[in-house]
Amino acid sequence: MLATSTVPSDIASTSTPTPAMSATSTVPSDIASTSTPTPAMSATSTVPSDIASTSTPTPAMSATSTVHSDIASTSTPTPAMSATSTVHSDIASTSTPIPAMSATSTVPSDIASTSTPTPAMSATSNVPSDIASTSTPNPAMSATSTVPSDIASTSTPTPAISASSTVPSDIASTSTPTPAMLATSTVPSDIASTPILQSH
Repeated sequence: MLATSTVPSDIASTSTPTPAMSATSTVPSDIASTSTPTPAMSATSTVPSDIASTSTPTPAMSATSTVHSDIASTSTPTPAMSATSTVHSDIASTSTPIPAMSATSTVPSDIASTSTPTPAMSATSNVPSDIASTSTPNPAMSATSTVPSDIASTSTPTPAISASSTVPSDIASTSTPTPAMLATSTVPSDIASTPILQSH
């Protein structure tokens, strides 16, 4: 091996000697000789000096902002929450405060304020008072009727079941009393009642 070459002599003999590394460069001298030395890192920058020299230093975080200073400088500070509102102050400032619930209403006051209070249940009605107030009170059940009073009130009282009839009184009341079964007939009395009544 030649003392001035790091390659085998049969290759080295057909080429110029490979120069040793330059003492003032971190790259081989044959490369370093065709370029400027690579500058060291700048002491006042966190990026290599060849980049840092073409840009302004990156500003540090602003002490009075929670966002980067280059962003914060173009916007107003974000306001804190308002002590008198349950929504962010930037929203609350464009609306009236949300009223609390009304003590005399079961709906939020902003709804209740546009309507009359809902009345309590009427003591004389089995329907809510807001319905009952638009109609006459529903009478209680008639003691002489087997149908609800709101139906019975629009008709004559329904008589109780006839002692001489096997059909409900509301049917019996629209016809002559149906006689009981004839002792000499095998058909129901309501059919048997259409011929002339036979005397016993």
